[in-house]
Parts: sequence; C-alpha cells; structure tokens
Amino acid sequence: MSALPMLSAAARSVLAAAIVDGNLVRLTSGQLARTLYEEVNEALVRIGGKWKNGKTQAHAFSYQDPAPLVAGLVASGVMPPKNPFAFFPTPPSVVESMLTSLDIDAFPSAEDDSYWSELGREGGLRILEPSAGTGAIADALRARLPRATLECCELNPLCAAVLRRKGYTVFEGDFLAFTPSAAYARIALNPPFSVKGDVRAYQSHIRHAHAMLAKGGSLVAIAPPGFLTGTSKADRAFRDFVYEHSQGYGVEEIPAGTFAASGTSIATVFMRLLAEPTGRAPVSGSHCWHCREAKLVGDSNSREYERMRIRIAERRVAGELSGALSDPSSGVSQAVDAYYDDVIRLEKLPVALLPACRAHLRREFVEDMAYQFDLRDRVADAAAVGPAARSESPVPIAEGERARTDAMRAAPGVSPAPVLVSAEHERVYGDTLSLFPDVAA
Repeated sequence: MSALPMLSAAARSVLAAAIVDGNLVRLTSGQLARTLYEEVNEALVRIGGKWKNGKTQAHAFSYQDPAPLVAGLVASGVMPPKNPFAFFPTPPSVVESMLTSLDIDAFPSAEDDSYWSELGREGGLRILEPSAGTGAIADALRARLPRATLECCELNPLCAAVLRRKGYTVFEGDFLAFTPSAAYARIALNPPFSVKGDVRAYQSHIRHAHAMLAKGGSLVAIAPPGFLTGTSKADRAFRDFVYEHSQGYGVEEIPAGTFAASGTSIATVFMRLLAEPTGRAPVSGSHCWHCREAKLVGDSNSREYERMRIRIAERRVAGELSGALSDPSSGVSQAVDAYYDDVIRLEKLPVALLPACRAHLRREFVEDMAYQFDLRDRVADAAAVGPAARSESPVPIAEGERARTDAMRAAPGVSPAPVLVSAEHERVYGDTLSLFPDVAA
C-alpha cells in the first residue's frame, strides 16, 4: 500500500479544536481559508462525515460517535483513505447479540482472582476481533472481560491508530495475512462483505478466522445473506461449512435497517460457528443437507403440507400432471419442485436446490406418497372385508384402489401399481418405484 498523504499542521489544529456532539462534528475555528476548509472537509468526509447546512451547520456522521476517528486524525496527522475497506461500525444491538452468543457472561467476574490466575497460567482467555474498525466489539468485550487478552486486526491505518490509543494489541494489515501466536477461545467479527477483486471477501475472512479457534472455541460473525440461497460453487461450499460447524441452521436474520445508523441498508445475517464440526455432514440417505432440510420439513405432519402433497398425488392419478419425473420440464416434476420451493419459502430455510437435489427430492416424494396411500387404503380395506379376511395374504384390492391403479396405468410413462394388498409392508414399499420407473433409473 502506498504511503498516505499527510494533513497540514493547520488542518490538524482545526480538527483538534472541533467539538463532537453525538454524531455531529462542529468546527470552532471560525472562517477558514478555502484551501484549508477543503482539506479539513475532505478528511471528515473520508471518515464518513457529510456537511449539513441550515440549523445544523456541522458534519453529520451515520454512526453514533466519530470522536475516536477525529482524535485519530489529529494524532496520526494522516489523511485517511476513502472507504475501500467497506467499514461500517457494528451497531450496539448487534454487538450485544454477539456477546450473548459467545457466552461471555458465563465467564467468572474479574473479582474471581483464583479463576483468572489459573487461566493465566494456561495462557489466558484469548479473544480476537478481526477487521476491528474502531473497536466497537472489542470495547464491549473488554467492558465484560477486563482480564481477557484482547487482540485486534485492522487494515485501515487510521482505525488501527485509534485502536492503539485505546490500548489494544493491533495487527495492522490485511487480516488474511495475519498468523496469530496462539489460538483464540472466542472470535467476533464484522468482516468486509466485499472488496475490490473479491465479491465474497466475507467468506474468506470468516474461514480464516475460524481456523484460529482453539479447541472448544466459538466464533460469531456478521455476513450478507446471499450465500444462503446462492447456487455458485463458492456459496454452496460456504453454506455447507457454516452448517457443519453450527447448531440449528447456524444463521439468524438481522432485522432490516439495523445497520442504517452505520451508513448502509444492506441485508445482514448473524452466525455462530463452533471450532469442531457438529457431525451433521455428510447426510446419510440424502443427496446433501439441503435436500435433507427440505425433506424433513416438507415431510412433516403439518396438515397444510399434507394437503399439498395429497393434492399433487391426486392430480397425478387424475392425469392432470403428465410426463416423467426424470424430465424436469414435465408437469409432475414442476408440481413437486414447486411444492418444495413453497416449503423453503414458507419456512425461510437456508437451502438452495440444484437439479440433482430436485431429482432426489422427486424420487423421495414418490416413495413417501405411494407408501402413505398404501397404508391408508390398507386400513380402509381391512375395515371393509372384516376380521376374517384381514389375516389373509394377499387380499384383493378395494375398488377405490383399483380405480387409482387403472388411472396410474393410463398416465404417460407409468407402469401399473401392484394389484394385491399384502400385509408385508416392506415388500410393497420396495415396489412403489414401479409407479414411476423413470425415477429408479
């Protein structure tokens, strides 16, 4: 990185005399020469300020407290770079959620000298905030855990200077080039979402941070939600990584507008990752965990979903949904695909289905529906023929089942269902793919 220009002594003097009032910076040095004002204004604009006329007559900042950055300008004498690092301070509400997720309050108070002394002999409680900005998260961590070892990484030299003034140990430079001296028990980061040349910078930052966790450690991070539904190889790999190292889905949606006060309206999510995989991948019996999640919810006993599934099967039997399930453009394939799309949408599942996923789910759908119809009709048939006939195997199918079998036989590309009802459920279940032989291929 090339050297940044220096502020003139006059500009530093003007900034030193400025008054910070909430999110406003008021210049108090009177009328400034045009060139001097332009220099001061440029410095304030580069740290997020914008001049407001009218009654305000001050530089307004989208984040709440610009005082640390203004002090950094005066102390360093460096004209800050424009915001190439996508720096948006973490709002207090999000910081609090991050600390809660990290179980910070589970650690004993600073007054518990025996605990902290013993922990110190074992290397102490090491915590890292990468891409720390001015230390919004680190400040909150230090307030809760004053005896922990807090370290920060920051690329922006002005922000790094602010962090040092606050007393933090700081690695100034690209976080992806940072190698710690020891692992961390906790890591909290609000990484750059994208930078020049890397539209998914947050993914590499989160992975790099995760690699620094000590055994039993945990990480919390902010990220954009695009990877949850993205179908690129990178998004799917990152989604798998998040899922495999978290409990539940590992991701929570942050309310819209949360970062508005920090200068951005971008949608965001919150994630908590554990150092060790949770053992949920690979997923046995499913094409991938995306299939598994869609199937688990889609096969639930919800009456709404059950009605949706039965309606598809009835339309198939009635000949309304033609074609083979192996053909993604067929009517029956589109109906099943639409069902799982509805499930994903209604339940807000962090799932993105590729063609192979959809083919797997269509096959599973047919097996499950055939089995459900079979069991339902067995009960009805047994009630109709009476106790004496129930023990017989096989038993002729009821007229309703025969009608459905005939309809299935008439559907394009579909072979007939078994014409006998047997008590051997497993055998019949294994034969259900004969209804849709193209799926079995």
